[in-house]
Amino acid sequence: MISEVLKLIPQIDQARMEKMFKTLADRFAKLAKKFGEGFKFTAKITGPLALVAGFVAKILNPLEKAEGIIERIMGTAGDTTDAAEDLETSTGKLFRLQSVAKSKGVEPETLRMLLGKFQAAIVKERDNDKQRTEIGPTPENQPSILKEFISERDTAENFFQFMQTVRDLPKDQQITIQNELFGEKMRGRVQAFLNIPDEEIQRLAKDLPTSQVLTKSVARVDTVSQERDILRAETEAKDFVSKSQFINIDVAKKLDEITRARNEIDTDSLRRFGPASGLELEMLRTQREIENMLTDLMTKYMPDALKFIREGKEAIEVYGKFFQEELWPGIKQAAIDFGTTITDLKDSIVTTFEGMLTKIDESVTTVTGGIKTVWEKVGSLGETINGWFSKDRGRK
Repeated sequence: MISEVLKLIPQIDQARMEKMFKTLADRFAKLAKKFGEGFKFTAKITGPLALVAGFVAKILNPLEKAEGIIERIMGTAGDTTDAAEDLETSTGKLFRLQSVAKSKGVEPETLRMLLGKFQAAIVKERDNDKQRTEIGPTPENQPSILKEFISERDTAENFFQFMQTVRDLPKDQQITIQNELFGEKMRGRVQAFLNIPDEEIQRLAKDLPTSQVLTKSVARVDTVSQERDILRAETEAKDFVSKSQFINIDVAKKLDEITRARNEIDTDSLRRFGPASGLELEMLRTQREIENMLTDLMTKYMPDALKFIREGKEAIEVYGKFFQEELWPGIKQAAIDFGTTITDLKDSIVTTFEGMLTKIDESVTTVTGGIKTVWEKVGSLGETINGWFSKDRGRK
């Protein structure tokens, strides 16, 4: 198959090939020159533009982050307000209960689902209690564990107290109540509340903001959020009017032309698919043959290669052991002996040099003494000559 592919390569004589290379080289030279000029221009403006872009990014990134925080806070306030109204509780108490739940991995959405199921069960128990009062007890309106909680109207407060009561019941009763009220799938989330130790509850009750503070904060943010929604609706309406004046028949025609141009490109791609797919298939078949050939070679020679590597590893281990046990002690001893010889030679040189210095010092001392003796004799001779001259002047 590879030979068949190679047959497709055109045969070009030497002269035509040299001419083709020269033409390509000239074209590349022109392109390189233009690219160099463009690159120099780009380099001149890239530095300032990069500084401006970096400065703008430093300004915009914190603004985008702040905008995301504002949206998140407003969303939390709006969700809490809506949920508190549906669940008949205050936003502050719901917020505190959500914080307690989140400390055990229960998300606010899951908690609200549990509160909704609990609220529905409380409403049903209130109806049963009313029926027992009006028509007397029946098999359908028998009291349940929820009877003790129907007087409390705050769902969040009621739910928390109910969890505290269930926590003190035997394990089998806990499971039964959880399955009946919340369903078996939600039992793990309910169990998270039942497993909160008293010290954690006390700590959260102490460290979390009070329900009054949270209620005021949620109300303030929710008010701002509602105003933001009104302004956003007005802005979107005005923006629609502003942009709609540019939407006309010419725009529709241009959009249609763009769509047809894109369709033509897709059509051309499909038209070229046949020839291109044939080449692609041929390349894939060739790749497969090469991979199969490599696999056959590896299968054939891999055992010998592994054997060679294993024997080489063993040889290296044997040589390393021989070097460590046989050669290294001798090399080490030779190094020690050489060091000792150098030390002895150094001591010998120092001793010889010191002896030479001593002899030189003695010679200098002898020469100095001789010079001193001669000098003294010269001085004595001078005194004798002076005495002679003194006597001669006296006769005259």
